[in-house]
Amino acid sequence: MCSATGGRGKKSISRFMDQVRQRTRRKLPLTTQELIEKLNPLPDLIAPSAARLIANQCASAAVKLKGSIFQLLYRRLLPRLGHKQAIWAVAHKLCRLIWMILHKGIRYEERGPAVSERSKRVRTNRMIRVLRKLGYQVEPPIIPPCTPG
Repeated sequence: MCSATGGRGKKSISRFMDQVRQRTRRKLPLTTQELIEKLNPLPDLIAPSAARLIANQCASAAVKLKGSIFQLLYRRLLPRLGHKQAIWAVAHKLCRLIWMILHKGIRYEERGPAVSERSKRVRTNRMIRVLRKLGYQVEPPIIPPCTPG
């Protein structure tokens, strides 16, 4: 991809990341509005309302991806907050994640339900150990191994 653009792709990405780092002096902006303003690469061309709309659309798309952490967050918040505020909360999490990737240079790895299956298995084994220490005879359930994917 960089060869087709003449090597400009890497330079523009690094320049954008440098701009984000220069604009964000604090550790982490607190509100979604601040995050959108800080992450906006062209504040003169893209209005804040358009940037909010883009963040909202990205959150809506992230929620529809089955098994993603954003879908899990949305489903957890939906009964309490309603659709509009739950999408906005997902947009805020997404903006914070983008900010951390650009500002700190960390790699993002989607964990999703495979991690929660593994944690359930670990928790089950721990509970069985505790019950055995208390004198109960417990047969461990047969739990199929989780497959990351």
